[in-house]
Amino acid sequence: MEEKMDTDQEAINEKREKHDAEYKKQLQLRQSLGRREYNFVLKTIKPNRTKEEEVHHEGPSLSIVLKGDVDGSLDAILNTLDTYKSQICRLSIIHHGVGEVTMSDIDNAKLFDGEIFAFNVPVSETVREHAKLNNVVIHEDNVIYKLFDNLVDSLSKRLPLREEQEIMGEATVMDSFNVSFKKKPMRIAGCRVTSGVLQRKHKFRIIREEEEIYNGPIVSLKHHKSEVETIKQDTECGLSISDNEIKFERGDVIICYRNYTAEQTLDWTPGF
Repeated sequence: MEEKMDTDQEAINEKREKHDAEYKKQLQLRQSLGRREYNFVLKTIKPNRTKEEEVHHEGPSLSIVLKGDVDGSLDAILNTLDTYKSQICRLSIIHHGVGEVTMSDIDNAKLFDGEIFAFNVPVSETVREHAKLNNVVIHEDNVIYKLFDNLVDSLSKRLPLREEQEIMGEATVMDSFNVSFKKKPMRIAGCRVTSGVLQRKHKFRIIREEEEIYNGPIVSLKHHKSEVETIKQDTECGLSISDNEIKFERGDVIICYRNYTAEQTLDWTPGF
């Protein structure tokens, strides 16, 4: 019984030591950053994260250095940043202050692969050249809503492209028949384009009774006896696929589509 009590007490002491150590770290962070930046850091950076971990953070993120002309301007910007709650791109303020952009600001931004947002403050040619040499972007604005437009744009550019699909056209199978092509049998679908256009270079889906039975390229697209690249709406055509196991049936729906990538939209607006 005494051994169990000793073990329990050791566990309690260990938890207390961890709690005290964490409290001291947070206290030091609060004292070094000030209340506003400390609160923002708590919302955007996990506790105990080192600079190395911040740089190698997995997932979309943007670190910024924020400089303003006066405390009032800086407070207005920080108050708006307090509302940032995006779930798809992490935003961290690594430094903010009043005054012109300095060489140190450039070095901090470079360390975190970040950008500098300067509101109504000068940027010397020396600092500008230092930023250029270190591939650090400086956004200079004298209107707050333009600063936030640039911020949203920078955050959006950190997001990965998303896969999108566009339907180019649809056709209905009117009939089907077999032909010989290079001494090999080939199934042909006689179709009529009901909307959009069919383009040979894109991919096709065949839908039968709301079930997809084929998804892939076509090997032939003909109008009368001529091989063509495009068939427009209200035009009849013949098309074939490489999979001869699929037998076309009257009423099958053929969908021509293309895949492409598009920029994502940030799930946060500053409210201007």
